[in-house]
Amino acid sequence: MKEKSVAQLIYRIQLTSKEGTLGYYPGTRKLPESIEAYTMEDFRTVLTESFKCEVEKRRVPLLDFSPEVVEKIEIISRCFTTEDCVRGLFLYGSIGPGKTILMKALYGLLRAAGCTDTDVVLTKATDLFDEYKMYHERLPSRYECMLKARYLFLDDLGAEPVSCQIYGVNRLPIQDVIYERYDRQRMTIVSSNLDKPTLRDRYGTRMYDRMVEMMLPLYFSGPSYRRQHGYE
Repeated sequence: MKEKSVAQLIYRIQLTSKEGTLGYYPGTRKLPESIEAYTMEDFRTVLTESFKCEVEKRRVPLLDFSPEVVEKIEIISRCFTTEDCVRGLFLYGSIGPGKTILMKALYGLLRAAGCTDTDVVLTKATDLFDEYKMYHERLPSRYECMLKARYLFLDDLGAEPVSCQIYGVNRLPIQDVIYERYDRQRMTIVSSNLDKPTLRDRYGTRMYDRMVEMMLPLYFSGPSYRRQHGYE
């Protein structure tokens, strides 16, 4: 009887543990239902086109895809179409090589695939900081939407203040968001000009460790697209 009881408990543990894995809930799987059958090649094709469209929105001719951007598109396509444990991306490095354009291209792809503005949210770190303050001061805010979105795109991490005072209490908006999304296994895509040591020093080891686990780091070292077109 003891052996049977142990086996039953192990079975219940295994069954329950699946509820916390990526892909168990519809809200945590990487691709929306409309394109979940895409192969890596399919995804790469549409992400490449979305990147091209983002560049052209800026009224800047796309002379060519840099080898670095081609490589990053390949990696992201593999990440989104395979069953690995990555629940986000950390795009970081020098200024201007295409981090934000690639982030917006991925956002545009998901919106075109049918995601609503509550499924997928694109925001700057400074805007999230402001929305966080308004929410905790009981003012109208989109903070909860940013927190609970199936996909959150957070641009320019590090440009926002480190902390804020709310009713005399020191609060850490970015850390709170990352902790919550880490616990809920929600896809989070971040871009930043901060390198890894600076990120750890600014936000602390606790947040850094969570980002390391949940996000695939993609380092950009190429020249600025702006300088290539004379916009210095």
